[in-house]
Amino acid sequence: MTTFMIGSLGPFDETKEDINGYLLGLKHYLKVNGVESTYRVSVLLATIGPKLVSLLQDLCSPVKVDEKSYQELTDILVNHFKPARLIIDERFKFNTKVQQQEELISEFVVALKHLAKTCNFGTFLKDALRDRLVCGIKDSHI
Repeated sequence: MTTFMIGSLGPFDETKEDINGYLLGLKHYLKVNGVESTYRVSVLLATIGPKLVSLLQDLCSPVKVDEKSYQELTDILVNHFKPARLIIDERFKFNTKVQQQEELISEFVVALKHLAKTCNFGTFLKDALRDRLVCGIKDSHI
């Protein structure tokens, strides 16, 4: 492991960020700093903050956090903060999304793509985005 670290990671704050985004940042932090796999659990526990370490201890109990692998710990965090969603509910949100009064078309497209991430459209994704875009735009001339 290097003697100095490039970049920094603050503790995870569930009110301000998504666990998947945080873990993606951590993944690249570990990569850019050449952290060996044997140290990844230690870096994870050192960066996520005391609140999340305590939560992990509870979620892993009766097994100790130190006895879990990095992958197991990240899976536990994702499963806790991002439980499985009902596809029909996610598609309902997607299919009822319409452009808001002051929302730019580019913002509407980004919102649709964000909603589509959890819809499991697969190869139908481009068609679903196109259809929702056409049906959801406020300007009837377009």
